[in-house]
Amino acid sequence: MYILGVNGWNKRSHDPAVALIKDNELIACIEEERLSRSRHAFEQIPYKSIQYCLGAAGIEANDIDVLAIGWDYHKKYRDRGMAIPPETLDLIELYLPANLFGRTRKPELDIHEHHKAHAASVYHLSNVKEAAVLVLDGQGENESTSFWRGNDNGHLERVASFPIGASLGYFYEAINIVLGFHNLDSGKTMGLAPYGKIITPFEDMPSPEEICPGLGSTNTDEHTEVTTPLLRYFDKKFSVKVTKATLQKEFSQLEKDVAASAQNYLERKYLEYVQRIKVAINLPNLCIAGGVAMNCCANSFIQRARLFENYFHMPLPFDAGVSIGAAAASLQQRRKEKVTLRWSVYSGAEYSDNDIKNAIQEKKLQGVYVSTPETIAADFLSRNKVIAWFQGRMEMGARALGNRSVLADPREESNKIRVNAIKGREQWRPFSPSVLAEDMAEIFDENIQCPYMMHTLNVKNEFKQKIPAVIHCDGTSRAQSVTKESSPLYYALINEFKSRTGIPLILNTSLNGPGEPICCSPADALDFYSRANFDAIFIGNYMIIK
Repeated sequence: MYILGVNGWNKRSHDPAVALIKDNELIACIEEERLSRSRHAFEQIPYKSIQYCLGAAGIEANDIDVLAIGWDYHKKYRDRGMAIPPETLDLIELYLPANLFGRTRKPELDIHEHHKAHAASVYHLSNVKEAAVLVLDGQGENESTSFWRGNDNGHLERVASFPIGASLGYFYEAINIVLGFHNLDSGKTMGLAPYGKIITPFEDMPSPEEICPGLGSTNTDEHTEVTTPLLRYFDKKFSVKVTKATLQKEFSQLEKDVAASAQNYLERKYLEYVQRIKVAINLPNLCIAGGVAMNCCANSFIQRARLFENYFHMPLPFDAGVSIGAAAASLQQRRKEKVTLRWSVYSGAEYSDNDIKNAIQEKKLQGVYVSTPETIAADFLSRNKVIAWFQGRMEMGARALGNRSVLADPREESNKIRVNAIKGREQWRPFSPSVLAEDMAEIFDENIQCPYMMHTLNVKNEFKQKIPAVIHCDGTSRAQSVTKESSPLYYALINEFKSRTGIPLILNTSLNGPGEPICCSPADALDFYSRANFDAIFIGNYMIIK
């Protein structure tokens, strides 16, 4: 059975993505921005992603048994007293138009509420039968936070939901705007926060009912209805003159303090929800999804409270992940026992050496074939070279996990400046280390594994002087733990670097320029390499040196 899970449509949507499941296995998953080259791919139906997933499986649209959607569009309109758009009356034709995909038969159609798809995205990737599931995002059809119970039969039961006016996602987005960032640039606010101090607990913030008394928007979401009063409140409280954040912008101490206070508020409210779901669903396992779960500092804050024995995250907790969740929920509907998908974070596009060779020739570059790129790359890094690294299937999610990466020596603090310049990033922003999984406990105070960069960890004092390029101003790192099983080539590269330097980690950041999605194809990578100050690129089995 083939199930195609989809997120994204042409009205007020972002981060469209597609996932294809065959039986119990995730065959492919990709975000539309990677193919359209438009950051977040706002208001795009993910036709390119659908085409990619079909090609990755070697099937046609007629082979799809179920089309699963991670939003209940009709509910969104009905609950707001709005007319249902005619194009949503035939969602199969909207997403799999016959004239585009050559479809001559219709698959079954499953519609899943947005928060259920979020919950399913992490629950069905976890290896536990019973779990509490917490969803925190901007909003679904009519809720901003929800509690779910994953039962031993695999079905998800909604236990509680909270109003859109209480949205932690929209609260943080409003803070992003105050600081001059794009409303979805929450990672920048999180990175700025450690430079400030907490100056307010936001105890006088309007209540959810005052912020957004209920549904009734003239749009399909309440983003404006929530953020507008929050922005008025922030203006009265802080009187921050909003200026667009640029590479040259010098943030005032007040702005840094606003970021620190907002991060503290998010963490405290996040923990309150974790405490409440523990009371409501007293199980040892907690699965977490929704865009708020991208906040690594908050994830670590709630995990340190040790309310649950086990915590589960997935690499696409934001809207792109509901493509997996919708497909998994549809599969679960057809099973009597819990569905646990076989999957890898590396489920995106892959290119052959022949594809790479052709791209190099088209760009008129000189590539050298190397049989062991990991060995040569490790030698380059040990000699303080900065390299582009493009290998295998593309990783899912917003963070590079070693297949589409910029890599550098973590021992050289000056690499913060150089790599930020290569990527066109603000110089105050931190970098992450990719660490051999077996060495995590040696480097960090917390003895946990972080395969998807979903936590910030405290670096042990004895290592702080050894790896300054990957330590933030508060002494933490957003680490990725790497195993031989999950990423053999990347593991081998880090292990080679360790054998040369004694350091079991490297600096890793995403392979993309400012405002761009992570490079997907060889052409994307070579374009970025050609205009940036790299020493070399290792792309498949080819090496190009500047």
